[in-house]
Amino acid sequence: MTDSPFLLIRIEKLEMDLKKWITERVEAEIEGSEYFIVDVLGGAESPKIQVLLDGDSGVSIDVCARISRRLSRMIDEEYDGRPFNLVISSPGVDRPLKKERQYPQHLGRTLEISFVDGRLGEFILMEVEEKGIKVQEVLRSEKKHIKNELGDIKHVPFTDIETSKVVISFN
Repeated sequence: MTDSPFLLIRIEKLEMDLKKWITERVEAEIEGSEYFIVDVLGGAESPKIQVLLDGDSGVSIDVCARISRRLSRMIDEEYDGRPFNLVISSPGVDRPLKKERQYPQHLGRTLEISFVDGRLGEFILMEVEEKGIKVQEVLRSEKKHIKNELGDIKHVPFTDIETSKVVISFN
């Protein structure tokens, strides 16, 4: 096997839901560390299971590869049979922030926030609090040559956020 975090793993009999089984083992591997599971995609019927990990300071490919190798060994010891593809990686900047714990590493960045009431806007993340975030709205100008202005700083409870994504800027 390679050191790649992308492994082809064979599974024959799985008594519990594959997603749950993998989640439990990854959580055991990262317990007490700065790392946490953002999401587990796929399931018993899917040929691909993707575990998205993050950390308080991000997560490196080396960490993903190490956890992937350990998990691969566990699976090889317990199961043999039906093939599936296991991918352990960071969520990537193109994925929405799903856990409150992801916000601190994005302080100062612009977020596109979709609210549960249907509103949508861009905001600079100023502070992360226990129950929400403080943001400053980016007021976009319709004219390209006019600089964007900043609006008021406001508190946004996590419960009001439907989704939020980091805005990628190439400026």
